Amino acid sequence: MDYVSSAGIFGFGVYMAIGIFMLMIFMWTYMWITPHNDWEAIKTNRLGPTLAMVGAAIGFTLPIVSVSLYGINQLDFVIWSLIAGVVQLTLFKILYWLLPQTNDADNVAAGVFYAGAAICIGMLNAVSLVPS
Repeated sequence: MDYVSSAGIFGFGVYMAIGIFMLMIFMWTYMWITPHNDWEAIKTNRLGPTLAMVGAAIGFTLPIVSVSLYGINQLDFVIWSLIAGVVQLTLFKILYWLLPQTNDADNVAAGVFYAGAAICIGMLNAVSLVPS
């Protein structure tokens, strides 16, 4: 039995490359819109902003995993990845408006709240992409 084919490996490589590229674009955009320096937060061991960023990355990744399973093609994958990114960035802006500057300092509770909200929205976004 032949479980691995060259077409399967190529398809895997294409989706993996697009997925990594889209994640990089999302993370760069996320770090650009946050009012604090996320890399500096990681370097200085500030857990709150780091948790929020990791939650946003997971929340972004969940829908693109779903669309990789149920999407039509690579263009569909890219479009829904962009939509997932916009949803996550919008969520961050709403939370930051509701809880201003709580995630700038090393506020672990705020970081956990931001991360939890991002993951929840990501799960809702992912399940919305499953065909009925």
